[in-house]
Amino acid sequence: MNHYQSHIKILRSDQGGEYVNTALEDYCAKFGITMEFTVPHTPEQNGITEHANQKILDKGRTIMKDSSAPDFLWADAFATAVYAINRMAGSHSDSMTPFKAFFGEKPNISHMHVWYSNMFIHQPKSLGAVKLGEHGHQVKFLRYLDNSTGYRTYDPQTHKVQVVHTPIFREEACPASTSSFEFVTSNSDSEDGPGQAPMHSEPIPTALADSSTAPSPPPLTLVHPAPPSAPQASHLAQERHALHHLDPSEFGPYGC
Repeated sequence: MNHYQSHIKILRSDQGGEYVNTALEDYCAKFGITMEFTVPHTPEQNGITEHANQKILDKGRTIMKDSSAPDFLWADAFATAVYAINRMAGSHSDSMTPFKAFFGEKPNISHMHVWYSNMFIHQPKSLGAVKLGEHGHQVKFLRYLDNSTGYRTYDPQTHKVQVVHTPIFREEACPASTSSFEFVTSNSDSEDGPGQAPMHSEPIPTALADSSTAPSPPPLTLVHPAPPSAPQASHLAQERHALHHLDPSEFGPYGC
């Protein structure tokens, strides 16, 4: 019996070595827990667990890809994914979060932030801060804590992990996704035609389309004309010279 006054009746798993061993068998026999095993190479017999594992894997890989975090922080990414899944409702309109189903109340998500976002923590004198120096230090957010109200953080420069309380988050400075820009190449030689200056394109950010609205138009291309040819440059220089030598009296008493 655990602290929720509940008993484990059946433990269903595959026939992996971590489950088929004398220690676990003796423990289950002591507390009256029935052990069930699926047929080898038949994960569909334990479909709920396999689906949950795939859901955690997909969300964990997604937040790691979006944040560009190093791979060795995968455990913190997956722990954060599980923390968020337990506070997310299902696809059905009448479904509730796992947190509410288990504890009987809605979860508080006001403390949740973007994973691996920038955060500033206070650096006390005991850790090397000086009176006229910086008392704030920038680190990365790693995970929430189940047994504390603080946050687990990581310092990319010193590679140190520490638990802090009441940091200042800067989520707007998070690493941008690599797909934020679209590069468009123009075929100016074939479309401009003879006698026209070629147009050179450069990439511009593409707007994120809202799935609830109509399809977004194709991305725009910002173009700039090429430098003028020699005859055009000579003509512009003559006009510029003429403007500098105009007589103001020709424009009336107010010079306009």
